[in-house]
Amino acid sequence: MCTIKINSGSNSSFWWDSWTGDKSLKEEFHQLFKISQSKSGSILDHITNSNTGSDWNIQFTREIRESEIPMLAEMLHKISSPPIIN
Repeated sequence: MCTIKINSGSNSSFWWDSWTGDKSLKEEFHQLFKISQSKSGSILDHITNSNTGSDWNIQFTREIRESEIPMLAEMLHKISSPPIIN
């Protein structure tokens, strides 16, 4: 397994780049990619900051269906907490 340095996250694609392992999130979670509002957004575009820290901000074009909940849970487990970006 290799480590990918994403620096500020502005040049690394959330869905298209393989920053979580061997496959991109688009390849691994294609159903979620299809309903994503920001298919070309960077990792940084998918992070929201607040006084309590950083959280993922992944928006979809519709509500997640019950059958898609396990896939979303798996993806969130895979990406864990937003990376510390510098």
